[in-house]
Amino acid sequence: MISDATLKRLLSCGVAVLLCAMLLPVSAIAEEGSSPNSGESDWPESEYDRGTGAQAESWRYTEGLPDSLLLEYAEECPGASVFGAYDDLPSDKVQSARDTWTKENGTKSYTYRKNPADPDTIVKVPGSYAVGIDVSEHNNAPGGRPASSIDWQKVKADGVSFAIIRCGYGSDFASQDDKWFADNFRGAKAAGLKVGVYLYSYATKIQGNNSAAESEAAHVLRILRQNNIRPADLDLPIYLDLEDDSQEVLPRSLLGQIAKTFCGTLQRSGYKVGIYANQYWYTSVLTDPVFSKESMKAANWSRWVARYSWGDSDPGVAATDIWQFTEIGKVNGTPKKYCDVNFVLSSTLASSMFQASVESNGKWVQKSGNWYLRDPWGSNLTGWQLVGGTYYYMNSSGVMLTGWQQVGGKWYYLGSSGAMRTGWQMINGYWYYLSASGAMATGWQKVGSCWYHLKPSGAMTTGWLGQGPTWYYLDGSGAMATGWKRVGGAWYWFSESGHMATGWQKVGSCWYHLKPSGAMTTGWLGQGPTWYYLDGSGAMATGWKRVGGAWYWFSESGHMATGWLELNGNTFFLEANGAMACNTIKVIGNVTYEFDGNGVLVNRNEED
Repeated sequence: MISDATLKRLLSCGVAVLLCAMLLPVSAIAEEGSSPNSGESDWPESEYDRGTGAQAESWRYTEGLPDSLLLEYAEECPGASVFGAYDDLPSDKVQSARDTWTKENGTKSYTYRKNPADPDTIVKVPGSYAVGIDVSEHNNAPGGRPASSIDWQKVKADGVSFAIIRCGYGSDFASQDDKWFADNFRGAKAAGLKVGVYLYSYATKIQGNNSAAESEAAHVLRILRQNNIRPADLDLPIYLDLEDDSQEVLPRSLLGQIAKTFCGTLQRSGYKVGIYANQYWYTSVLTDPVFSKESMKAANWSRWVARYSWGDSDPGVAATDIWQFTEIGKVNGTPKKYCDVNFVLSSTLASSMFQASVESNGKWVQKSGNWYLRDPWGSNLTGWQLVGGTYYYMNSSGVMLTGWQQVGGKWYYLGSSGAMRTGWQMINGYWYYLSASGAMATGWQKVGSCWYHLKPSGAMTTGWLGQGPTWYYLDGSGAMATGWKRVGGAWYWFSESGHMATGWQKVGSCWYHLKPSGAMTTGWLGQGPTWYYLDGSGAMATGWKRVGGAWYWFSESGHMATGWLELNGNTFFLEANGAMACNTIKVIGNVTYEFDGNGVLVNRNEED
């Protein structure tokens, strides 16, 4: 196998490219200025920083082009060693026998071969939640073959659930935009993939238009604005790709300031951010305190780590969110033969991406009476962690908390085992309602078909509740009363919204009167010169009503009648108190009237 140093010398001299250029038809090279969507064969131009004129040089770039692109192109040459994914290839043609990935690996493993002739080994990555790819225009225009769109539906069908898409490189020049960003972004989103963004950095200073962090941040924002991409449209962060050789020699504090300027600018615009670098850079180059796992977590920066491993099951960097573990994955739908494949290792990021609960892969450890949950690299997990379908909360030191805890301005109750409680909970003699998210509820809450009221302390309210001029009643179970409710020997009526009624109320087909206290009125009710009668059920009387041995007549509006009454062809007389005259003779205005036992006028005599 060719060593990395020898490979670099060959590539820098253009040997691989020249070999194939001599063997491929002239028509395989597209004319300068081809449209990204033209479908013509195209050899990509070397990428360089317009400010300095320097081409991209890093552990995976040579003279402005990705090494994987050059080697993949060189595979087309007769007799050339095969570069990458070695499945079903003769071992004597394999250039690199390392790690690869195909659909069969799923979300928690990759395939490894230490030596070309060795059998495949499946390496498990139990800490992975999802698999995704990262792409740039080089995945659309692989060189020597027609440039075309990625078939994102095929990518998704292979089990890929997210894509991190390059928007450009270096400072804010249109010539340094990624020509296929818009096409890739739209295609990935349309296929239902979760999407993030990255920019290859050339920044060697903080301010200015060339090779500067502030210009690179402006570059990203311009591209997002041109494509109408808002923070809510991104499921993953925007990553600053730190790897160029020109940056490796910078003072470590300057690298920290470059990262802070770039990330801070994007965060102030509402975007999530992160840093991409390989394992060596994270451990030996990005040594400024701003890149420590504690500082990055406090700043809400995501860690994306590249480590093209040799059979390892982790990226070798603690608190990694995304691990780029191979550049020779084989994913259907990409014009380029191979692509970078990544594992998501952070439950927090996975939960954010998929808006769902993601199980923690941590291990419980007890120390000095406290419980901790540690990731596969031995670091204490903090914040909310889902284990076995149950949430636990670990403080900034990693200690599992119990009892009442305020997190993000909300209160949660964690049992003695640390398990987050939900639903109705009796705590210290009071009932509390904890939502599905575990947050303690206050105020009015509808649970099932009933409404409940929780005090500012969260304790459930029972009995009478006054809010402004409105009164409510919560029964012993806490349920808000509606309709008729007997309380303390009196009946009250509550609307569908729970408001206690007063005054006249029509319920069903009957009218009722509720006192200012809300208690239902029964018996006689005088309002001004008008009298009403409410029977034992509270219903307002209409028509004939016998009360205390006498008959009374009430209109449809409930008004008690007095004086003469003509009804159904009969004549009646109601005394001043409303009682009907019956079995009696009355002299009214010098006229004698006789009423029978039913109160009907049967005889009338005028006196001389």
